[in-house]
Formats: sequence, C-alpha cells, structure tokens
Amino acid sequence: MNCTVPLQRLEGLATPEHGLTDSEASARRDRYGSNLIVETVSADWLSVARATARDPMLWFLLGASSLFGMVGQATEAIVLLLAMIPLFGMDAFLHRRTQASIEGLSSRLASRATVIRDGAQRTVGVTEVVPGDVAVIEAGDAFPADGLILQADQLQVDESALTGEAYPVHKQALASLPRHDDEARVEGAHWGFAGTRVLTGATRLRIIYTGGETLYGEIVRSAVSGSHERTPLQRAVANLVTLLVIIAAVICVLLAWVRFRQGYGLVDSLLSALTLAVAAVFWRHCRPQANGSRRNKGGIDAKARIPYHPDSMSLADGRRPVVSRLS
Repeated sequence: MNCTVPLQRLEGLATPEHGLTDSEASARRDRYGSNLIVETVSADWLSVARATARDPMLWFLLGASSLFGMVGQATEAIVLLLAMIPLFGMDAFLHRRTQASIEGLSSRLASRATVIRDGAQRTVGVTEVVPGDVAVIEAGDAFPADGLILQADQLQVDESALTGEAYPVHKQALASLPRHDDEARVEGAHWGFAGTRVLTGATRLRIIYTGGETLYGEIVRSAVSGSHERTPLQRAVANLVTLLVIIAAVICVLLAWVRFRQGYGLVDSLLSALTLAVAAVFWRHCRPQANGSRRNKGGIDAKARIPYHPDSMSLADGRRPVVSRLS
C-alpha cells in the first residue's frame, strides 16, 4: 500500500531533533485543525428530542391524534399518542448505541502523545498534535496520527484494528523521500497509522495527516455517517415500496370520496382515509430500510435521524477491522 505525502506540509521544517516551535505548532493547528480523529456524539436528551422532532411521521401521528380528539374519538386519539412512545424509545436506544460505538472506536486511539517542541520532548494532548510534529513512540504506545517513520529500532506494529492482519507488521525507517512534483508516494512499511499500536521497539514519527485526514478517521466517518451506493436489488425494492405508497395514497383518497358520496359526511370520510393512511405510514416506517450499504444487515438507514450504522458497532467491538483490504 502506497500513501501520498503532500510535500508542502514538510516545507520549512526544522530537523527532527529540534521539532516545531510553539508558534509553528499553533499556526499549523489553525491551518489544519485539531487532531480530532473520532468525533464524539452529544449524549443529552435535548439532542435526542431535536433529532426526533425532525421525523415527519411523529408530526403526522400527532396531527391525526389531535383530529380524532377534536371529533370526540378519545380512544383512537390515545392509541395514536401511545404509538409515539416506541418511536421515542427507539431514538433513545439508537442514540445510546451510537455513543457506545463512538466510545469503542475512540478507545483504540491515543489520548496523549510525546512530541518534540523547541528541541525538548513534551507530552501534550493528542488533539494538539499537528502535521510536521515529531512524535516519540515507545513500545505499547498508540500512534497519535498518520506519519512517516524517521527512526525504527526493531519496530513491530499491531495493525489488526485497521487491516485485520493477525501478525505483527515490521516497519522500517524512511531513508529518503521520493519526490514527484508536489507530492511523494511512500510505501506502507514506512508509515505509522492512527489506530495502530507499537508492539516492540521504538520510533520517531513525522506527522503528516491528523484528524479526519487520517486513514482511521476517514474510514470510521464513512462507516458511521457516510452514504453508500445501493445495490440493484435495493434499488428495485425501494422503487417497489415507492409505488406501493403511491397506490396507498390513491386508495386513501378514493376511500374518502366513496364515504363522502355515501353520505357519511366530510369529517367521517376524512377520518376513514386517515385511519388507512396511518396503517400505511406505519408499514412504510417499520419496514427494513434499503440504505445501500452492502455490509449492513441491521436495517437502519445510514442517514437516519441519529447517525447509527451497524458497521460502526462492528468496528467498535472488534468483530470487523476498519479496512478489510488495502491496495
């Protein structure tokens, strides 16, 4: 696996023994952002309520319940209100699952890093690491970001969380940087990646990518909230469901018209059509979603109200590596 190195990120850097100055680190943080690889999810109930309020089905049920209540059909109104409780519960459950998956993914990342600033080693929070920093990593430490290996002393790395590789991966120091225009291509043997851990030896790493630009960050974000291309079967199912929903809407209108022509009155006709519409909406809302992810077996839309994705749970609990194949 070859990775690209933007050469402009290495311009004007001091020797690895000196590292960045505080002013240089601050300027690079302003330019490239903080080293926040996996973003946390808000855990307060207010955020759950805001996300739930964006669901049109809840407003439909609330409006239908109000209409039934206005015409004196209290039983139907209460039933519709009670039907909203499982939907709120599902939102809360998915929100908690999302938070747990993010915490599991974050647990594989370093929380602090030792970097060289102004010629001295300094321990900083991992979010303060910037491109151009030189990180000092010992056995048992996790790589704080993606970077080039400058020194390697019998260095072996556990990359199982990233690639699924069961055996330690031997890493080598980069002797020289092959240049090509404004970028360079470097083999994976000379890279240290966020989300992986040093098993033996020690190394110094020149940071190249931080935050969402790391390989770990990009793939986790794609698994958690990215869009995925639909398969032909899922597109066919989605088209069929859309057709059935249109047919159900036409039947609702016809039912209201027939009831009205039979002399039941406008309100009764609307309520009859509304009852049928509620059943259709429940069926449409509860069916498995064809979200287009070829690996998703959970039936939850990847663009759901809360950004839950089954792949993120698989990554978090270790059932699936972040990358199953790198080329």
